[in-house]
Amino acid sequence: MNQHSISTPAFRRKTLTALMLPLLAVAGGGTSLSAAETTAAAAAQPQAAGVQAAHHVNKRPVYSVINIAAEGPLSYLNEKGQVAFSSFVYNNAGFFDGDRLHDLGTVDGEGAMVFGLNNRGVAVGNTAASRSFTWTVAGGYRILPAPMGGSARAVNDRNQVAGAVYAPGVSARAARWDANGTLRLLGPLPFSLSEARTINNRGLTGGFADTPDRMYATLWDPAGRQLNLAPPGGNSAFTSLVNERGDAAGYVSGAASEYTPGFFRSAGGSLVLTGAQGRPPADLNDRGELVGITRTRATGDNFFGYLWTRSRGLVLLPRPPGAVYTGAVAINERTDIVGVAGGNEPRGRAMLWRGLTAPIDLNGTLYRRPPGLVLHGAVAINDAGAILADSNAGLVLLRPGKAGTDAPVLGPVQGLPDIVELGQEVRFTLGFLDNSRTQTHTAVAEWSDGCVSPHPLVRQSIGGGEVRVQHRFCAPGFFTLTLRVTDSGGRTTETRRQVLVNNPAAATVSGRGRLSGASGKALQFALWTPLGNALQSDTSGRDGVRPAVIIEGPFAFRSDKVTSATRSGQQVRIEGIGNFNGRTGYRFLVDAVDGKGKNPADADRMRVRISHLDENGREVLDYESAPAAKAGPVAEVVSEGAIALSN
Repeated sequence: MNQHSISTPAFRRKTLTALMLPLLAVAGGGTSLSAAETTAAAAAQPQAAGVQAAHHVNKRPVYSVINIAAEGPLSYLNEKGQVAFSSFVYNNAGFFDGDRLHDLGTVDGEGAMVFGLNNRGVAVGNTAASRSFTWTVAGGYRILPAPMGGSARAVNDRNQVAGAVYAPGVSARAARWDANGTLRLLGPLPFSLSEARTINNRGLTGGFADTPDRMYATLWDPAGRQLNLAPPGGNSAFTSLVNERGDAAGYVSGAASEYTPGFFRSAGGSLVLTGAQGRPPADLNDRGELVGITRTRATGDNFFGYLWTRSRGLVLLPRPPGAVYTGAVAINERTDIVGVAGGNEPRGRAMLWRGLTAPIDLNGTLYRRPPGLVLHGAVAINDAGAILADSNAGLVLLRPGKAGTDAPVLGPVQGLPDIVELGQEVRFTLGFLDNSRTQTHTAVAEWSDGCVSPHPLVRQSIGGGEVRVQHRFCAPGFFTLTLRVTDSGGRTTETRRQVLVNNPAAATVSGRGRLSGASGKALQFALWTPLGNALQSDTSGRDGVRPAVIIEGPFAFRSDKVTSATRSGQQVRIEGIGNFNGRTGYRFLVDAVDGKGKNPADADRMRVRISHLDENGREVLDYESAPAAKAGPVAEVVSEGAIALSN
């Protein structure tokens, strides 16, 4: 069982192939690849492309498409082909049971953020008030006992939940909940913080715990005994993956390098550095094969996907023609690897590698692709070959074969801008397909702005059609379109889009897009707020006109209150408090620049900083996309989307 994430984690159940070995002390740190070895690995890539796994590599796959969610930066795929997801942008969570979608709803009015899913259909996560939960279709929510609140981060097939609880005198303490809800504290009380992030089916749990001198990558055995894995050089480290053999993988922070080294520890063995640097490892299967994204001095600032094993070391995955970067995000037990490859365009294309063979563009494998659909990145794969992917139509499940579900399959909304002006009228379309060529279809468009619009027009032919929508925006704010297509058999599929509406006569800032800088941190953002004296309190009667700052990527953040929004020229600074990864009371600062141009020097830019106060009132930095400079913010370029200032 693994959980892995760049922006989207996944869960898979593994066959129990061996008994878990006793936890042993680390004997040594191992060595990383030298610069020469890394260069040699990059140079060896054409030869690696000729290596083939001994299975199914010559069979070109065919996939049907199933719409899952408008957005799913936190999403999980299990071995049954079920999916759990949540989104801070749309403030919703859901579960796909293999045929139909279920809305997780709320807990006493609190939204949910999902962090894990097992093969029994049990989802785990946190509410907005930091209450840990499990959820099933049959039983709904169950709140896990934690006197001061906590976080549920992973679940195994025995329904054991790994995470942390808040404890007096520390930020949090690693914990495990058994299937009956019994809470077990893991290891000794940390100096300030410990947290469990992954768990296998034998109860081996991985995470991190600190001492006065450093943060240790940590393993806890089924009885809760703690083993600290000592990275070389006295650096801090974090365990992010464990498999059913008891192998562990993670990353080192604070090393004497501008990159983040990855590590691997075999069950009962010693810790070795993998040579991968730049981001935490993405996934680990039960064969001890590790995948992720690395960058080195030999490759410059570009990132490349890799496959690592103890016998072969780090091998870069083959690149398709014209690609300047690749990324490996997930691997199954057949050494099928999924991820992304791209050139100079803002977003890449979803890829499948079968071992170290040349990659397959998943866009070319779709059976009856919905109109306009583009798969930008694959984020999970199970052993049956089902793939979870991000697309311009949202999160989709690619199911092997030509039979998806009976529900309509939607393409992207086309022609609707992310940012519009008050009073503007828009016309846009949505294409759809249906497995049944005899079905007829209707459509409904719901807008959260309360503005009246004509009923959508549906034009259809055998097995598909197009929805045409018209709308005039009558109020400024941050609004959501929900567009539903229903067939004559009663099956409905919906998609959502958010639109930022500016009043040219009022001072506002709005923005929506993606932020990917040289630091390797990828963010998706949406923001809208009045500026200066026009900034209103959060007591407005309509959610759409409340100031909002929403950020998703390596974390999830949503503002609860914007306290200040000021402008200087084309630069805006927004400050306030909000919810960070399910925990409230975090402070944020956003510096945004409306570049008013398409040249790199005139590009829209943004800097994000999130922090909180510890028990002693000291500020603790949780995330910073780029440091501030004396002459102003050093902000990363908005690679997709835009930031707009009005008045």
